[in-house]
Amino acid sequence: KNGPTSFGYYGVTMITMIVMYGAMQAVDQMTNEGKERTYLRLKASPFSMRKVFFYKALAASLVLLLQVLVLLLFSSLVYHVPYRSIPTVIVILIPMMLFATSLGVLAAQVFKQQAAATGFLNLVVVVTVFLGGGYVMIDESTGPLYKMLSFSPVGWVNKGIFRFVYSNDMSIAWQAMGGCALLAALMLAVAYRLFVKEEGSDRVAGC
Repeated sequence: KNGPTSFGYYGVTMITMIVMYGAMQAVDQMTNEGKERTYLRLKASPFSMRKVFFYKALAASLVLLLQVLVLLLFSSLVYHVPYRSIPTVIVILIPMMLFATSLGVLAAQVFKQQAAATGFLNLVVVVTVFLGGGYVMIDESTGPLYKMLSFSPVGWVNKGIFRFVYSNDMSIAWQAMGGCALLAALMLAVAYRLFVKEEGSDRVAGC
C-alpha cells in the first residue's frame, strides 16, 4: 500500500497539531507587555506601535518555524518518519504557520485578555485538529470521516503533505497553501484594523 504507516501518519499530524498550538504563542507575544506592565514604557519609546504589532507577529511565526524544524528533524532522524523532502514540507507548512499566528493575533485583539483568548483558541484548535484527522487516522477507506478533512485547514495541509510524500504530487499542497495564506491574510488584516483603532489606548502594546 502506497500510504503512511501509523508512524508516518502521526509524524505528519503531530506536526500540524503543533503548528495550530502556535496560535497560543502568538497570543502570548501580543499580550506579554500587558502582563509585565511594560506597555506604557513601550508606547513612550520612539518605536512605531504599528511596527511593534508586525514585529510581534513575525517573532511568533519565526519561533514556531524553529520549533517545527526541530520536530521534523527529530522525527526523521529518531523515528525514521519519511518526509521525502524536509525543505519542501517546511514550505508547505509556512502558510499554515502564518494562519496559526494570525489566528492567535486576532484572538488577542478580539478578547483583549490572554485567558479568554487562550480558552477560545483551545476549543478552535481541538475542533480543527479533530476535523483534520489529527486524533484518529483517516484515509479514503474511512468514508464519511475522510470528507471532514475538507472542512479544516489542518485537513487541507495533512492531505497535501501525504500526497506529496507518498505520490510526489504537490497539487493538493498548493491548494492548501493558498487557502491557509488567504485566511491568514484576512485574519491579520482584521487584527491590524482592531489594533489601529486602539493605538491611542493603554492596551496597544499588550492586553
